[in-house]
Amino acid sequence: MNFSNKSKAYSECAEHGNEPEELFCFGHGNMICVVCRRLYHGKCKKVEPISDECVDFSKSYVSGSCTKQIQHLILQCKAVAKERDRDLKNLDLKRKEILSSIMALKQKLFEKIEKLTSRAADDLDRLFTIETLEMKKHFTSLRGMISELEEKKTRIEQSQSQRSEFGLFIAVQKALRKQTEMASALRNIHDEAHRVNLKFKESDALDNAMKGLNSMGEIILNTTEYKVIPKDKRSVKSKEPEEFEIRKHVDERTALLIGQMNTRNRDDQEKCWITGMAILNDSSLLVADYNSKRIKLIGPNQEILKFIQLSVPPFDIALLDQKTMVCTLPEAKQIQFLSIDGKSDLKPGAELKLDFDCNGIDVSGGNLVLTSIADKYVTLISLTGDVIWTTASDVNHGGRLFEWPWYVKTNTETGEIYVSDRSKNTVTTLNCDGSVLSVRDVRGKGPRGLTFDGVGSMYVCHYMADELEIISTENPRDRRVLLNKSAGIQHPQCLCFDGVRGQLLLSVINSDTISIFQIK
Repeated sequence: MNFSNKSKAYSECAEHGNEPEELFCFGHGNMICVVCRRLYHGKCKKVEPISDECVDFSKSYVSGSCTKQIQHLILQCKAVAKERDRDLKNLDLKRKEILSSIMALKQKLFEKIEKLTSRAADDLDRLFTIETLEMKKHFTSLRGMISELEEKKTRIEQSQSQRSEFGLFIAVQKALRKQTEMASALRNIHDEAHRVNLKFKESDALDNAMKGLNSMGEIILNTTEYKVIPKDKRSVKSKEPEEFEIRKHVDERTALLIGQMNTRNRDDQEKCWITGMAILNDSSLLVADYNSKRIKLIGPNQEILKFIQLSVPPFDIALLDQKTMVCTLPEAKQIQFLSIDGKSDLKPGAELKLDFDCNGIDVSGGNLVLTSIADKYVTLISLTGDVIWTTASDVNHGGRLFEWPWYVKTNTETGEIYVSDRSKNTVTTLNCDGSVLSVRDVRGKGPRGLTFDGVGSMYVCHYMADELEIISTENPRDRRVLLNKSAGIQHPQCLCFDGVRGQLLLSVINSDTISIFQIK
């Protein structure tokens, strides 16, 4: 689907969080959303965007086929009507049979309840007897200890030569009493800490004051203007700063559209849907094309150098290093390793089988962090598949933490892990050990792909709002919409940042091109 055209009034999928039903499955004969396609229609041979289907629907042979289908449905309705007529005649007999079976089931339930009640009473008597005996033994033991302590106290009082031992005994008694009081106080503090919920809400005045302070100015150290130049090299000019040097503050950032990168190969049968991207140090781009089931390598000059054909569609990709990449295959529940040979070749490597559905992927501390839409959690596994930790619930607020965790990205500067949730409309920040640091609500926007620029900012694309938002990782309150519909953004999918060129790459759903923005 070309998103440069005017938006259509799509129906919304009730099962998948009001996702637009913008695809048509010929095998099942109904409209579906992109999530339905991945979860339930992955093996369907022909799935087209609605715009293509509407063109086919206007052809004459479709109307003739519809007439035959309607006649066939009329015959089926008549046959069903005859069956319903026969069912109505035997309705009273079926009613009596159902009541008889219900009464029999009722009798069986009463018998089972009686047996369970009798068994519970027997178990209660047995447990009562056991507990009584244990308490009697404990009571006897305590009386023996009391007797021993009383005898020791009498001996200490009678013996004046053992005053030091008596003083030690008194000190021990006081220490034990103090320990008991401290334990009781700690228990009270622990109980109260679980009941008290403190919140601090910042006022608008404080927010405006902080923004004013952040925008007052900054100190810039430029050592290129004050350096020692050898006599024989005084004519050599100092290197000028790069044109794409990125401003530090969020409010000063600009994004300029400088081009479109083609991702469609000559023999691609379907329109491209780029769901994952990763950039190499030489600005070569690796993309996961979900529709064509391919991993493609695009050179710095925007030419397709190599592609790998897969058996199932890939969803997301990540780089282990400059020679090895990984991609998720949700339908196969596995991770595919690929090696990057030289500057223009890809070779398939090992396959890692999983027992759960995997979608988004990134690298954290030499391990793989994955999202699972079907299982609704984020997990960290080793390169051999061993699970290190799994985060599924919010221990601070209770309940499930994720609904549809789509993409995951690790901030290499801080080690923190960011997860976008399409259904809950949140961006969750996790520590490297899986603990929850914060949950940011972006209600109604539908966050998907995210990336970092290496100078303290995170970029998030919002599928439903058609926006690209920039957020400061140091101060999350510094945030603003960088791009919107006026810049031609419609249903953005994923992001990638080229730190060498200072460029932000953005893909949209069902499009053959990737938009390139120069960030300054």
